[in-house]
Amino acid sequence: MLDATIVNVSLADIGRDMGASVNLLQWVVNAYTLVFAALLLGGGTACDRFGAKRVFLIGLAVFACGSMACALSGTMAQLIVSRALQGIGAVGIVPSSLALIPAVISERRQQTRIIGLWGGAGGAAAALGPVLGGALVSGSGWRAAFWISIPLIAIVIFLGQRVLALSRAEKDSPPGSSRIVALRRGASASGLCDHQYAQLRAFSRCTGNPCCGCRFNRCTVSIC
Repeated sequence: MLDATIVNVSLADIGRDMGASVNLLQWVVNAYTLVFAALLLGGGTACDRFGAKRVFLIGLAVFACGSMACALSGTMAQLIVSRALQGIGAVGIVPSSLALIPAVISERRQQTRIIGLWGGAGGAAAALGPVLGGALVSGSGWRAAFWISIPLIAIVIFLGQRVLALSRAEKDSPPGSSRIVALRRGASASGLCDHQYAQLRAFSRCTGNPCCGCRFNRCTVSIC
């Protein structure tokens, strides 16, 4: 959430620096959102099968690589692809960070409080993001909005390897069930991706276009 709000503040500077159109700037945000929405269910499944700590650390590393790629991008195409890579990293971070709470804290009452703080952190990040983003962009340029997360992620990975306990992966599933789960996740991801894409394009090319209705109907069937 913090990264998303910081990037929103830096869009104007990105457009001036790269001479990008409004449509391309829209995809700087949409590439992250689309990938995150489509793959989020798979992130939760990965935590069950491979362990929350492993998924969390890998997600952090992928997000850091995406942030570095964004900061070093020389074209809008590179920036958009790098934002999609950030979305893949976020898919690993968000569900695993919540799943790690019971692994770190055993007392139920404390777990409830931490989960409440975990939820409230998103609202705090949304409020802090524009302020921090404005300071970074005005002082160091839009690339600083991506560089800022890399040292923070490095610290979290360092501490996570030493503090977090390995969570037990999902128990062995009955034969063939993993294939069925994979198909269901794929169908859900496809439907969510289609739904998100149709929404993102609703106010541009899809306005008044019957293809939008087809996309919404198809995504509904896929999710069901």
